[in-house]
Amino acid sequence: MIHFTGPHLWNPLLLRRLRQLGIPTLHTLHDLDPHPGSPYGSLLHLWNRAVLHTATAILVHGKRYQERLSRYPVTHLPLLHLFLGYDLSSELDASIHSPTPPRALRSGPLPPSPSPVVLFFGRLEKYKGVSVLLQAWERYKAGGGVGRLILAGKGELHSLWSGALPPEVELRQHRIEDAEALALFREASLLVLPYIGATQSALIPAAYAFGKPVIASRSGALPEYVEEGRTGWLVPPGDAGALAAALAEALQSLESPERQCDFALNCGRWYTTQREAEEAALSQLYTSLRGQHEYRRS
Repeated sequence: MIHFTGPHLWNPLLLRRLRQLGIPTLHTLHDLDPHPGSPYGSLLHLWNRAVLHTATAILVHGKRYQERLSRYPVTHLPLLHLFLGYDLSSELDASIHSPTPPRALRSGPLPPSPSPVVLFFGRLEKYKGVSVLLQAWERYKAGGGVGRLILAGKGELHSLWSGALPPEVELRQHRIEDAEALALFREASLLVLPYIGATQSALIPAAYAFGKPVIASRSGALPEYVEEGRTGWLVPPGDAGALAAALAEALQSLESPERQCDFALNCGRWYTTQREAEEAALSQLYTSLRGQHEYRRS
């Protein structure tokens, strides 16, 4: 069997040919709808429909998308829902995959930065709510909030924010290589995802792998990734006032070493549990699909 983990223009044609050859396929659909402002727009719906007609099974990264696809007239094929995440076992202590929290988390969170650091990681694009975040940070600092905001990723910030940057905003507007990314996640107090048009994000599990909580908007499947009060906070998308309040609450909460440790443990357990569930579910599905192929051959 073959698992297509990402989109490509030729995938539907390859899927069709593999079906003719009797080879089962699993295709991951990352986006059921285009992001706001996306250049490919409605073409994504046509491409997704072609994949749904030709794949043997479909994987999505949100329960809401699994439920949505189950209502599609063409979707009579197996649908698997797993959280989108990174395998960071090679970068972190291998015990992150053990049933108990990683060594670094059992003894408490990683040493914090001298002042709180809020990290936005990824391309600077409109649908990711960069302007909403900067408005919220401006309000947070105007209210006496302490800390730094790091915007790390390529993009054209000038098209999203025309004025001067708010106080203590550090801009790393370049491609972030692995070593720098790991250093940023270790330094961060929390990760912020103020998206206004999200589907899901592998960045939340990445933050959890480092024992760091998140602030995310209630956009797409992001709420499925956050346990409010245990691994992070949720805010309405596009609401700078609510995001500013969440920043204040989160950073005040993280001043307590006990709360830091609680969040680190909760995040580490979430990551471990979901990674184990993903490995088991994929293994079971792969075995099932291979079994179908062997049955047809016999």
